[in-house]
Amino acid sequence: MSLEENRLYDIEPDKTYGKGKRINPKLFIIPGILIVAAILVAILVPRIYYSGRWYANTYIADTNVSGMTLNQSKIALHKIYNNYKLEVKGKTDGRLTVRRDDIDYIINIDETIKEEFERQHANFSLLGLFEKKDVSINPIVSYDKDK
Repeated sequence: MSLEENRLYDIEPDKTYGKGKRINPKLFIIPGILIVAAILVAILVPRIYYSGRWYANTYIADTNVSGMTLNQSKIALHKIYNNYKLEVKGKTDGRLTVRRDDIDYIINIDETIKEEFERQHANFSLLGLFEKKDVSINPIVSYDKDK
C-alpha cells in the first residue's frame, strides 16, 4: 500500500505485526470492556447480596449464621441462649439441673452482634468472602445470685 492509501484507510505504516500484518487496536476494545465488566460483576454481585447479610461461612458460638440477616441471626442465637440450663452432677449419682428461669438468667447479645455485623461489613474482601469466620461476641449476662 502506498502512503496515500494508508491515509485513506487511516493506517499508520509503522503499526505492523510480523510480515506486514497490521494489528487493529479496535480488536482489544471489546475484550477489554468484557474483562472490566466481568470484574465489576464479580465484585458488585457479592457486595450487593451480602449488604444486609452475614458473609458465607460465618459462625457465632458454633451457630452458622451465613446468609442470615442481622435480625435472623439475633433470633437464632436468642433461641440457643434462652434454652440455657446447667446440669450439675454430684459425686454419688446426684443431679441438679438449673434452668434459666430458676436464676432469672438474662443475656443481652443484641448490641455485640450488631457491632460484629458492622465490623464484618466494614472489612469487605472478595478473596476472603468464603473463608470460615468465627465471630466472637461478648454478651452481657445477668442473673440472680441469691436464688
